[in-house]
Amino acid sequence: MTVNINHSHLWLIKFCQHAAAVEVNTLAKSVVLPCSVTLEDRKDLSVVWRRKDLNPSVIHFKEQGRDDLDTQNQNFRGRTSVSDSLQENGLASLTLSEPRLNDSGTYTCIIRREGKDLVVLNKLGHAPRAPLITILTPE
Repeated sequence: MTVNINHSHLWLIKFCQHAAAVEVNTLAKSVVLPCSVTLEDRKDLSVVWRRKDLNPSVIHFKEQGRDDLDTQNQNFRGRTSVSDSLQENGLASLTLSEPRLNDSGTYTCIIRREGKDLVVLNKLGHAPRAPLITILTPE
């Protein structure tokens, strides 16, 4: 999907999202939620992963290559990482370690520049459905 957004310049953005739903067993060591964008200019990008049903809703925030976890939801402390490849190749996938039953939900990936949202994974017209994680208990 290609979206044109005008923020004083015309940006060509291509959003790629490969998995709309992920099922994970609680015995799994981790789960990766994909998020990637193709931009002509990848300078000064940030990524925010959120779950709207939580307060605070921030799962992971990475600004210009540095993790900023001051506003992170306590349930995810020490269990998340975002790939370092956003500036180089547009990858902003979230890795969630030690998945728990209460991690089930809809996750939103937001790509930003200078505090302005460029791509919102779950916003109608911008991209396909947001990644949904379902955590399963072993039988």
